[in-house]
Amino acid sequence: MSPQRLEGQRLFVHEGKLHWASDGAPVDTGEAVTHWSGQGRAMFVMDRHGNLYASLQQEVGHLHHSSFLGGKPVAGAGELEVRNGIPKVVSRKSGHYQPTTEQLYLVRDMLREQGIDVDGVSFEDGF
Repeated sequence: MSPQRLEGQRLFVHEGKLHWASDGAPVDTGEAVTHWSGQGRAMFVMDRHGNLYASLQQEVGHLHHSSFLGGKPVAGAGELEVRNGIPKVVSRKSGHYQPTTEQLYLVRDMLREQGIDVDGVSFEDGF
């Protein structure tokens, strides 16, 4: 993924909500589709610096979790369910990275540090 396209997939936290770096709009995954869960979730990765990248479409054979950072190591990966910028579900469902429970909780902790109220978020540990 080119640096420009990657930046377009980056999310940031503002006033406790997730927004797209590309246009500042609140993230909503209502129309998203993933390989593991289908409708309503986006795939994501978090790099070691806490940068979060997501895509509303997972294209088997073309766009996967490993596409964001070129297969390099990540702090976490999986799926996000977000409504109007408010995260509802974070999972560790990623076939490429197969993140551990510890990585899921690292994502939780990094989101908390960035200003997300994680108390109302469901962190799904299984596949």
